[in-house]
Amino acid sequence: NCITASNEYFNLLLDSMNDSIAIIDVQDFRIAKVNRVLLEQLGLKEEDVIGKTCYEVTHMRSEPCTAPNDICPLLETVATGGHAVAEHMHFCKDGRKTYVEVSTSPVKDKEGKVSQVVHVSKDITERILAKQTLRDQKEFAGNLIQLSAVATFVIDSQHESIYWNKAC
Repeated sequence: NCITASNEYFNLLLDSMNDSIAIIDVQDFRIAKVNRVLLEQLGLKEEDVIGKTCYEVTHMRSEPCTAPNDICPLLETVATGGHAVAEHMHFCKDGRKTYVEVSTSPVKDKEGKVSQVVHVSKDITERILAKQTLRDQKEFAGNLIQLSAVATFVIDSQHESIYWNKAC
């Protein structure tokens, strides 16, 4: 059967992707389809996800994401008809937090209205944690220099002082 073969090929394509993917209905935020990566990352089974809302599955909350803290790329895609991107924190079944870059792309009906989105989540946890570690190290080094009894200052490439400690 041609439809069965087409569905199998579509599933194969989704499962071949490296990032987690969900197809979400924009009317009610319900998940219609997911790939294996999403299930593996969240530690869930397909029956735990299909028919549930995206915010219920990935954020463990009962309401959609809202600005200013959580921008909902799905709502932005519906409003603009275009691609949208946001950084989010997703929660796994075991309670682990995962930082992701979420992008949504519109799926339009025959009238050109956005009916679904392709929701792609790229795991950026390592990048976020590395940035936090770098910020912490800079703060620690700055505190050490500030507390030092030795006069310390930093000049930039134009030979202007840009930082000095209390001893200066």
